[in-house]
Amino acid sequence: MAGRGCAHAPRARTHARTTCLLLTPRQQQAMAAPPPPPLLFLPPPPADAPSLPVLIAARYGPRPPRLQRLGPGAAPPGGLRPGAPLPALRTPAGALLAGPGPAAIFLSPPALLGARPPQAALVRQWLAFAQGELAPAAAILERGPEE
Repeated sequence: MAGRGCAHAPRARTHARTTCLLLTPRQQQAMAAPPPPPLLFLPPPPADAPSLPVLIAARYGPRPPRLQRLGPGAAPPGGLRPGAPLPALRTPAGALLAGPGPAAIFLSPPALLGARPPQAALVRQWLAFAQGELAPAAAILERGPEE
């Protein structure tokens, strides 16, 4: 009796000692299919130095993104204005995060983002420093001295 009628009506029923959550077929299908992985848009080399923190976060994160490297002169992904910072990340919900900082935070494992507000603030401070100070310096070193 506990399973009777459980798959067809969108309401909950209590049977003896069990509660059966009744879902519509569409709700059942949505719960069965995992959401698509995030999609990470990467700039072409040699402009890909800012992508390194994002790729590191993705390596240790709970769900690796699909990678799409944009070719030189390629149009930015839909929803991203021309000239917006890359890398950019499209979340499973469809939001588009531009720049390495937001993408790295989204992809990082929760344990590395700080358990309490002071720790989380220090993590964000470090990411901002890395993006604003270290990434440009690394890009200059990668290109070599100007002649």
